[in-house]
Amino acid sequence: KYLALCVVQKCVFLLSFRKKLLLPMVATFWKSFVFVVQDTDKSIVLKSYEVLLVICNHCGGFIQRRFEDDIWPSMKQNLRRNWMLIQQRLSDTDLEKSIEVRVIEQILKCLMALLTEKESSDRLEVKDVETIKLMFRRIGDALIAELVPLLLDIATPLCLVQSVQRILVLYANIVDRELVRFHLLLANPHFVAAYYTPPQFSEKHKDD
Repeated sequence: KYLALCVVQKCVFLLSFRKKLLLPMVATFWKSFVFVVQDTDKSIVLKSYEVLLVICNHCGGFIQRRFEDDIWPSMKQNLRRNWMLIQQRLSDTDLEKSIEVRVIEQILKCLMALLTEKESSDRLEVKDVETIKLMFRRIGDALIAELVPLLLDIATPLCLVQSVQRILVLYANIVDRELVRFHLLLANPHFVAAYYTPPQFSEKHKDD
């Protein structure tokens, strides 16, 4: 499996400038790839997300149409599973080099790639913004709920904190600022008690 993933990763990169050949190739192995991402071997999972990152970078449109059903369920499970393993570690020695941290870091890189325009222009076009909003429309709440604890836990490695910060900023700027604000407020009870009035905020969030 690992060797096959390495070959796929190299092929996607080599065909990245020939979209007419790349997209059909990705489509042929996609179902098998979705199955491999669910593997229990962490080294295979890590390599799978390295391959996914290359696919996100070079044919993001293909992923955007399949992310919610094919990728997000296993991605959420891998976030939770590896974060739980990190929390259970008895020592922080070489934590950032651990495979659990590396898996989460690759997942976060994939999310950043999906929230970032890869064309020469620095600004997202209207069609790109709408595509991203559509992709995250039904999973946004679950996604932010998974990321905020990583941001606020003092045991989270700095590399993951920085990646989560970038994702939340991108999500707030492109998709839903109020949703990010809501989860950050919810995660800090003292801040909620002082600055958050549920009825008014709920109505405003509903209207948005």
